[in-house]
Amino acid sequence: MRSTGVGWRRCVRPDVAARETLLQVWFTLCPEGLDGDPRWASAWAVLLERLAPARRARLLRLRLEAARRRSAFALLLLERVMAALGRSDCTLAALSENAAGKPYWPDGPDFSLSHAGAAVYCAVAAAGRVGVDVERLRADLDPAAFAAHVSAGEVAAAGDFFQAWTAKEAVIKAQGESGVWDVARVRLFPDHADFAGLRWWWRPLPAPAEHRAAVAWDRPIAALDCRAVDGAALLEGGW
Repeated sequence: MRSTGVGWRRCVRPDVAARETLLQVWFTLCPEGLDGDPRWASAWAVLLERLAPARRARLLRLRLEAARRRSAFALLLLERVMAALGRSDCTLAALSENAAGKPYWPDGPDFSLSHAGAAVYCAVAAAGRVGVDVERLRADLDPAAFAAHVSAGEVAAAGDFFQAWTAKEAVIKAQGESGVWDVARVRLFPDHADFAGLRWWWRPLPAPAEHRAAVAWDRPIAALDCRAVDGAALLEGGW
């Protein structure tokens, strides 16, 4: 994991502390070698049954198997997080979707999902809005070509281009009504951002090698709690 000053603590079992933290980020890695694995086949079948028809159709439309698996693990992680928070009412079947395509629970906490490579992130805010983003580093991408979207000052504020990009995307996802086309409108600073007439806070997150990740939220918080979950245990329905 790349050090960011924010540390992971491994989640062994749900606890009361998980319910009292104002902002949480949970992380897992999709296990390798799932082709033909009965655990994956079982988890996939159960997940499809739990999803509302529209979200099930969206998942099945993904062309690449790897993309379907990452999306499935993000939903499995979300389900486990809500169980840890004691929110049995926040089921996958109860998810709605706003006009921008962001999933939400009408009476539940705001959350955000992101995945890239084998890395899967889920962020949940007890109050307010939250967004999380993870990206893989790309050697074929020239940051200079995106200077109109991410300024040199913003790159310096974040530490590198990809960290700045993930921070901006996290802000956009937290706002929930825009898209990546608005990334140039996010004004990024070392610990906050301005977007859509509002102040947002952000932090870099620990990420696997060759990845960058960030989380953003819309109000001061008492604590940021980062937890790592074993992907194989998640697949088996445990921790």
